Amino acid sequence: MTFSFFLYPLSMVQVILNAMLINSADSVNFLRECQVISMMEVLCCRHSQVDYLKRRLVSLGIVQPFAEGENLANVCGWASVVCDDNQLVTVIAWGYFQNHKRNIINLDWLPPTLTRVDITFGAYPKQRFDTRLWPRNLRSATFTECGMRGSIDLRTLPEKMETLNLSFNELSGTVHLTELPPRISKIDINHNNIEKVVVSNGELPKTLKKVNFLVNKKARAVCLDGRTLDQRVRIMHEVLIREPKRKVYMPGS
Repeated sequence: MTFSFFLYPLSMVQVILNAMLINSADSVNFLRECQVISMMEVLCCRHSQVDYLKRRLVSLGIVQPFAEGENLANVCGWASVVCDDNQLVTVIAWGYFQNHKRNIINLDWLPPTLTRVDITFGAYPKQRFDTRLWPRNLRSATFTECGMRGSIDLRTLPEKMETLNLSFNELSGTVHLTELPPRISKIDINHNNIEKVVVSNGELPKTLKKVNFLVNKKARAVCLDGRTLDQRVRIMHEVLIREPKRKVYMPGS
């Protein structure tokens, strides 16, 4: 197998991988081979860093210590990874990593066959991530306490997206609740640094049940087609509670 296509820009690579999602034996074999590289990139390892990847997988509790000759490419055998009948990754559920430390992840390389992902307490190294690069069949995504920074564009989420949880990160800027996926039901962006929320009541999908924001007092909401926000959009402001200073009594005072 050749990995020459990984020399192309990331956006082009993801377009190529997503385009391979057709029902043919050649496509399945190609995706099965590519997902090994994709999973390595998610954990910020290059395909030449096999020994480093082994140590990293063991330290995160994703795999047991490797026996001699064990096949690293069997990503379906990794902990909390689910594959379909074609041995293609459909679910990644790495909640809290075993050692509970922030571990660098790269969300731009999620396997294109993924339908659900849950990563908690990772550490996303970039200032901005592009939702256009997410797998097009992704239905549920949870990235909490991952230190995500920059803005988030909900207008380019995968069409099949149903639930999204980005709480307890460091996202900022403006969030547009327009042009959302038609099946979306829940969005949670609590405990971030969002400064502005733009809402179009008439564009909110009928399937939407709630959108939660917990923002600072300076954040504001703008409704494009009315004075009152749709009741499904819940914007709460954080209240900073200052504890009263306590007098410290020293011995002999």
